[in-house]
Amino acid sequence: EARPHDHMFLFPHEFWDFPSWRRVVGSSVIFAVEGRPIESPISLRHCLTCFDQRKDVIVPGHTDAWSIAQFRRHYRPFAHREFGVCFHGAFRHDLYARTNAGFPFLVSAQETRRQIQSLVGAPGTSFGMHLRPLENYADRMGNCRFCLVPKGVGYTNGRLLESFFTGCIPVILSDAMMLPFVEIVDWPALSVKWRQDDVVGAVEFLLQVGGAAAAVAHDKLLAAACWFDWHSANSTCSPYQGLLLAMKRRR
Repeated sequence: EARPHDHMFLFPHEFWDFPSWRRVVGSSVIFAVEGRPIESPISLRHCLTCFDQRKDVIVPGHTDAWSIAQFRRHYRPFAHREFGVCFHGAFRHDLYARTNAGFPFLVSAQETRRQIQSLVGAPGTSFGMHLRPLENYADRMGNCRFCLVPKGVGYTNGRLLESFFTGCIPVILSDAMMLPFVEIVDWPALSVKWRQDDVVGAVEFLLQVGGAAAAVAHDKLLAAACWFDWHSANSTCSPYQGLLLAMKRRR
């Protein structure tokens, strides 16, 4: 019979989808990209109690080395960026409307993205569908000061990690997102958190943020990038080091 914390499991996406996970999750250490997992592909309901912060760890998702190189190649100095606020991605998906968490997280990803779509063409912004190929997307994100990170199927998505490599300050529009390495990374200093039902208010605010204040956040964002680069050669700053530090704090 297994003793508490005899097992470790890694869940790299929003579904914790092996059949017996509910039986073992309480007595195991969970490494998860998504702390509010979708319980089943049938109910599409986010579980708000499955992740236990006393023993489990949120880890950053993986961004491949080639994509990181593209993002960094298209980086522009912050003061020279043309766009204030950007988002390029999907506006509609069946799962955006169907995934749900219940009270108090009642706003769907579909509603948040509908609000973003309503702002297409707004001055000082760049909103639209996916830009292909990746070089075009990297070029646009590297030319923006703030990048929206709305809820998708899960509360967490890869846009958050991209921001560290593009230098585009992430604006989190995902009410129940659980952030990685909160013991190490000063998230309030390098990101913006805003209610996901108020995209218009967020964009209006961001377009008025002073350049000096935003530049400070930008510099802190770049300084923290090594914690999210699984290919980092920095022996003191990498996701592996972050994971070890997080585990030590939970012993």
